Amino acid sequence: MRFPSGIAVALLSLSAEASSLRVPYASRANNVTAGLPPPPGTYVPVPTFFKTNSTTSKNGASSYPLDIETQAAYSVYLADAGIAGFAIFGSTGEPIHVTPAERTQVIKATRKALDAAGHKDYPLVAGVVSQQFEDAIEQLHQAKAAGAQWGVCLVPGYFAIATSQQGIIDWFTAIADESPMPILIYDYPVVTNMIKVQPSTYEALAAHPNIVGAKLATTDISWHSQISSNPNIDYTHFHPYTGLGQQMLAAVTLGAFGALDVVGSAFPKSMVHLYKLSALEQPTPEQKKEARELQWKVATMGEFYNSWYVRFFASARFHAPADSGPH
Repeated sequence: MRFPSGIAVALLSLSAEASSLRVPYASRANNVTAGLPPPPGTYVPVPTFFKTNSTTSKNGASSYPLDIETQAAYSVYLADAGIAGFAIFGSTGEPIHVTPAERTQVIKATRKALDAAGHKDYPLVAGVVSQQFEDAIEQLHQAKAAGAQWGVCLVPGYFAIATSQQGIIDWFTAIADESPMPILIYDYPVVTNMIKVQPSTYEALAAHPNIVGAKLATTDISWHSQISSNPNIDYTHFHPYTGLGQQMLAAVTLGAFGALDVVGSAFPKSMVHLYKLSALEQPTPEQKKEARELQWKVATMGEFYNSWYVRFFASARFHAPADSGPH
């Protein structure tokens, strides 16, 4: 497992109105200011919590308000358990089900709770799900102002049939050029009409000073290897993470810097321990055996989550009557 070394890290403070949060940028060769990637480890795409009392109801369909108290308490619980950081409003966080004001409210409340619990500068990665350039940039600006240090941007897949690899390079280059904070690529073919970002595309994008990593939610372990062990990518600047806890051991062995995975939302200590075992450079036979056994447990749970977890959260906020569909 590679850990960043050999670079002078100079974190730049945000403006005074944004408190003492520190922006992950560093001065690199040729006086280029480049983003720093999130630290290695186990990250969690946190769910968004809603209260059970309905605030609006129309024709039997109900909408529920945010439960900020539970959101804050859960965030501190995960941080105390050793989780390295959160993705707020990743797929599990229902980004398409919240308003811009609610996005800001959740990020601010999470940052405030973590600061109060002693987790200063805790890594927060804001999910950005948009097919429209200006909207994506606005989400990044709002997330930074609310307390996030990174954005993770979903590959745009609405017009998948017309999307080329050069188009993906152009899209993320334009986003990174305008983003007020470093970004990661969110590669999740299941929700982007099966668009797959090729390893050569990652090589091109990894050179951008404001693109600092990727979440690879793909089962193609060969592509994990090509993206995480490419001699032409500077891994002090670009951190690939597997998006599937089922692949933690294999992905980290191939060079990934951890996982950003939903299993950690329910079993944080197990996922933290699995990462530590996976990252050992010279594990003992006993540690190898423990890692394989724990990976098996995580993999079986991950498959269960893939079948039920997303569908559960996708219906958690809006409840429609059983006969509300077309007849």
